[in-house]
Amino acid sequence: PLRPVIGGAGIVGLAVIFGRDYLGLSLPWVERALDGDQLSFAVFALKILFTAVTLGCAFPGGEVTPLFVIGASLGAALAAPLGLPAAALASVGFVAVFAGAANTPLACTIMGVELFGSARRLNETWRSVCSTRLRSIGSTAFSPTASP
Repeated sequence: PLRPVIGGAGIVGLAVIFGRDYLGLSLPWVERALDGDQLSFAVFALKILFTAVTLGCAFPGGEVTPLFVIGASLGAALAAPLGLPAAALASVGFVAVFAGAANTPLACTIMGVELFGSARRLNETWRSVCSTRLRSIGSTAFSPTASP
């Protein structure tokens, strides 16, 4: 009974400290990442924190869209240190993080080609999706935590 109260207070506290950009879907972060903006590593870390607190305190919330935000923002943040285009890494991150969480590498590779309209990045997308698949064998973000 106290978990939602503590979680609500935690989310309010986080929003006061870091702002409201990480509440809800946070789709502007995806848009900025896919437009090629360089994002800070704090963006994906804070989205993970806000999402973990929300879901951990039994609030109904999305799992899919936050994964897209986390992946795209991580890709955009990695672009500068790796010397690669931010939009390209954001699109690969968008697909790869979801593929690792959902444990669906082939479907997510096809989704990436469909969403981003080009088979040019198919090789990079497939490699990153397979890499996340190898790290998540046997578990998904959507697995039940307790057996019925």
